Amino acid sequence: MHRGRTRFDAGAQLVANWVEVLAPVVTAASAETAWPETVVLDSTWFMVTSTWTNTSTQAFCVLGAYGYPSSGPGRTWVLRATPEGKARQWRQLLRSLAGEPRMIICDDDPSIVATVSSVWPDAFIKSCEHHLRKSVLRAISPYGLDGYGSEAMVRLNTAFHNVASWRAFARTVAGRGIGIDAWLDRNSDRVLDQVRQRRRLPQHHSTGAIEEVLASVRGFMAPRAFCYRNAERTNRMLELVRARFNRNDDPELYANAIRALAAHGGGLPTQGRIRDKAGHASLR
Repeated sequence: MHRGRTRFDAGAQLVANWVEVLAPVVTAASAETAWPETVVLDSTWFMVTSTWTNTSTQAFCVLGAYGYPSSGPGRTWVLRATPEGKARQWRQLLRSLAGEPRMIICDDDPSIVATVSSVWPDAFIKSCEHHLRKSVLRAISPYGLDGYGSEAMVRLNTAFHNVASWRAFARTVAGRGIGIDAWLDRNSDRVLDQVRQRRRLPQHHSTGAIEEVLASVRGFMAPRAFCYRNAERTNRMLELVRARFNRNDDPELYANAIRALAAHGGGLPTQGRIRDKAGHASLR
């Protein structure tokens, strides 16, 4: 049992050292240098459980950005592990690449909205239409207006497409319940501004793409979340993951990149140099 654990630990250390030294080499060709026309932002938290107290705490966060260039398909633009998902971390991520997107899509996370407004003041911040729909449904369902085929549901299907459709939906549900009227009071101005701009903006409407990416990230990171303590090593690993999502993980290209570095006399950094100070974990 002890020997097996030792072999596992040695293998894990070997992989970690490979990622530390070679990940920047093999992912350099596909690294993003500037923001695209449309950027979709979201994040996901990871929890760890103490073996001493059996209590769970938030360990770290992965910030994600999915990008849509002005032409061509979208792709995963950035994956960044940070100790927190607050305004400071989002600001660092937004400033990590050149340029300013034309449109940002998010789910109204206050940290994202405030940071985008500060860093990219000319970008249009669009609320995810799927999340808006879910928010509306929560407001109208207690009053029985969410039944299949009801007038409210029929109008909700196109409510976020243009001003006329939104106003038609709002007229249908207004006055039908205190909660509905409160929702309209809080959100109608913002929704109207968004639907007015919809046709002139890039035709992307939800955060679904980055949510799918982050769900996959959670799938393989969550079971061993306690292992991710060093931010730089984790982010080098996430860059390999991003290459995988974008289908840039070609073993032949990776090998060629390593050979090219060696052929041109480029030295590799010493393994094991990326370390946190004793008693300090950069992702905790």
